[in-house]
Amino acid sequence: MKVLVTGGAGFLGQRLARELLARGAVKDEHGKPQAITELVLLDVVHGSDFGDSRVLNLPGISVSVDEMVAALREVAGEEAVKRIVWAPDARVEKIVGSWPGQWDSARAERLGLSGDRSFADVIRGYIADEQIPIS
Repeated sequence: MKVLVTGGAGFLGQRLARELLARGAVKDEHGKPQAITELVLLDVVHGSDFGDSRVLNLPGISVSVDEMVAALREVAGEEAVKRIVWAPDARVEKIVGSWPGQWDSARAERLGLSGDRSFADVIRGYIADEQIPIS
Protein backbone atom coordinates (compact mmCIF):
# COMPACT_ATOMS: atom_id res chain seq x y z
CA MET A 1 0.00 0.00 0.00
CA LYS A 2 1.23 3.48 -0.81
CA VAL A 3 1.01 5.92 2.08
CA LEU A 4 1.04 9.69 1.64
CA VAL A 5 1.96 11.81 4.65
CA THR A 6 1.19 15.49 4.33
CA GLY A 7 3.18 17.49 6.83
CA GLY A 8 5.87 14.81 6.67
CA ALA A 9 8.70 17.29 7.25
CA GLY A 10 7.04 18.69 10.38
CA PHE A 11 7.36 17.65 14.01
CA LEU A 12 4.45 15.18 13.99
CA GLY A 13 4.86 14.11 10.36
CA GLN A 14 8.45 12.98 10.90
CA ARG A 15 7.45 10.90 13.90
CA LEU A 16 4.48 9.42 12.04
CA ALA A 17 6.70 8.51 9.08
CA ARG A 18 9.26 6.81 11.36
CA GLU A 19 6.51 4.86 13.13
CA LEU A 20 4.97 3.76 9.82
CA LEU A 21 8.37 2.56 8.58
CA ALA A 22 8.95 0.68 11.84
CA ARG A 23 5.55 -1.03 11.65
CA GLY A 24 5.83 -1.79 7.95
CA ALA A 25 2.05 -2.08 7.52
CA VAL A 26 -1.20 -0.19 8.00
CA LYS A 27 -4.79 -1.37 8.19
CA ASP A 28 -7.03 -0.83 5.19
CA GLU A 29 -10.68 0.23 5.23
CA HIS A 30 -11.65 -3.36 6.15
CA GLY A 31 -9.23 -3.53 9.08
CA LYS A 32 -6.83 -5.89 7.31
CA PRO A 33 -3.09 -5.19 7.55
CA GLN A 34 -1.53 -4.04 4.27
CA ALA A 35 2.23 -3.88 3.73
CA ILE A 36 3.57 -0.37 3.10
CA THR A 37 5.21 -0.47 -0.33
CA GLU A 38 5.84 3.26 -0.65
CA LEU A 39 5.91 6.17 1.81
CA VAL A 40 5.70 9.67 0.33
CA LEU A 41 6.33 12.78 2.44
CA LEU A 42 4.57 15.33 0.28
CA ASP A 43 5.58 18.59 1.93
CA VAL A 44 9.26 17.81 1.52
CA VAL A 45 8.60 19.14 -2.00
CA HIS A 46 8.79 22.92 -2.40
CA GLY A 47 5.36 24.54 -2.69
CA SER A 48 6.25 26.20 -5.99
CA ASP A 49 6.48 22.74 -7.58
CA PHE A 50 2.68 22.53 -7.33
CA GLY A 51 2.23 25.44 -9.73
CA ASP A 52 -0.99 27.42 -9.73
CA SER A 53 -3.24 24.53 -8.79
CA ARG A 54 -3.28 22.28 -5.75
CA VAL A 55 -5.30 19.70 -7.70
CA LEU A 56 -3.32 16.70 -8.97
CA ASN A 57 -4.18 13.80 -11.22
CA LEU A 58 -2.67 10.90 -9.33
CA PRO A 59 -0.64 8.45 -11.40
CA GLY A 60 -2.47 5.31 -12.39
CA ILE A 61 -2.94 2.90 -15.24
CA SER A 62 -5.51 2.68 -18.01
CA VAL A 63 -6.58 -0.80 -19.01
CA SER A 64 -9.46 -2.32 -20.93
CA VAL A 65 -11.57 -5.19 -19.64
CA ASP A 66 -9.74 -7.49 -22.07
CA GLU A 67 -6.40 -6.38 -20.64
CA MET A 68 -7.67 -7.00 -17.10
CA VAL A 69 -8.75 -10.52 -18.03
CA ALA A 70 -5.41 -11.20 -19.74
CA ALA A 71 -3.57 -10.03 -16.60
CA LEU A 72 -5.75 -12.26 -14.42
CA ARG A 73 -5.01 -15.21 -16.72
CA GLU A 74 -1.28 -14.45 -16.56
CA VAL A 75 -1.18 -14.21 -12.76
CA ALA A 76 -3.85 -16.64 -11.55
CA GLY A 77 -4.51 -18.95 -14.49
CA GLU A 78 -7.46 -20.02 -16.58
CA GLU A 79 -9.45 -21.33 -13.59
CA ALA A 80 -9.60 -17.82 -12.13
CA VAL A 81 -10.75 -16.40 -15.47
CA LYS A 82 -13.54 -19.00 -15.65
CA ARG A 83 -14.96 -17.56 -12.42
CA ILE A 84 -15.77 -14.22 -14.08
CA VAL A 85 -19.48 -13.54 -14.34
CA TRP A 86 -20.21 -11.39 -17.38
CA ALA A 87 -23.18 -9.21 -16.46
CA PRO A 88 -23.40 -5.76 -18.04
CA ASP A 89 -24.50 -3.01 -15.67
CA ALA A 90 -25.78 0.18 -17.30
CA ARG A 91 -24.95 2.29 -14.23
CA VAL A 92 -21.34 1.13 -14.15
CA GLU A 93 -20.99 1.53 -17.92
CA LYS A 94 -22.26 5.12 -17.66
CA ILE A 95 -19.76 5.97 -14.92
CA VAL A 96 -16.79 4.27 -16.55
CA GLY A 97 -17.75 5.63 -19.98
CA SER A 98 -17.39 9.17 -18.63
CA TRP A 99 -13.75 8.68 -17.60
CA PRO A 100 -10.94 9.88 -19.86
CA GLY A 101 -8.84 7.15 -21.49
CA GLN A 102 -5.64 8.86 -20.37
CA TRP A 103 -4.83 11.68 -17.98
CA ASP A 104 -1.81 13.85 -17.36
CA SER A 105 -0.15 12.94 -14.08
CA ALA A 106 3.24 14.53 -14.87
CA ARG A 107 2.93 17.08 -12.03
CA ALA A 108 2.20 14.36 -9.46
CA GLU A 109 5.10 12.27 -10.76
CA ARG A 110 7.45 15.27 -10.44
CA LEU A 111 6.34 15.48 -6.79
CA GLY A 112 7.42 11.86 -6.21
CA LEU A 113 4.05 10.12 -6.52
CA SER A 114 3.90 7.03 -8.68
CA GLY A 115 1.22 4.67 -9.93
CA ASP A 116 0.99 0.95 -10.37
CA ARG A 117 3.20 -0.39 -13.14
CA SER A 118 0.76 -2.92 -14.55
CA PHE A 119 -2.61 -4.48 -13.86
CA ALA A 120 -0.85 -7.81 -13.29
CA ASP A 121 1.02 -6.10 -10.42
CA VAL A 122 -2.31 -4.89 -9.00
CA ILE A 123 -3.61 -8.47 -9.04
CA ARG A 124 -0.40 -9.82 -7.48
CA GLY A 125 -0.66 -7.22 -4.71
CA TYR A 126 -4.29 -8.14 -4.03
CA ILE A 127 -3.43 -11.85 -3.88
CA ALA A 128 -0.57 -11.17 -1.48
CA ASP A 129 -2.58 -8.77 0.72
CA GLU A 130 -5.58 -11.08 0.94
CA GLN A 131 -3.37 -14.20 1.23
CA ILE A 132 -5.28 -15.95 -1.55
CA PRO A 133 -3.79 -19.35 -2.45
CA ILE A 134 -3.07 -19.80 -6.16
CA SER A 135 -2.91 -23.36 -7.44
